[in-house]
Amino acid sequence: MLRCNHGGNLLLHKNDWTLLDWEYAASGNPWIDAVSLDRFLHLTPAEKQQLQVLLPTLPQSDPWQTMRQWLEALDQLWQQALINV
Repeated sequence: MLRCNHGGNLLLHKNDWTLLDWEYAASGNPWIDAVSLDRFLHLTPAEKQQLQVLLPTLPQSDPWQTMRQWLEALDQLWQQALINV
């Protein structure tokens, strides 16, 4: 799965996704992409369920919440690093 900088780099037409801005695309954790997409687009439970079948299985009972908390903690670290520059 390719990692994009933000959900604005994704284009959905019918059931086909297109990744824009290829020059910054890289392999990454697909759960980070999924949670980032959810934070940007506010996916419905049905959309999350449809996407989750394509993601690796995680041991957590609610991987969406677990990964959201992890990503928010990472955001806080980045913000703190920027303040201390």
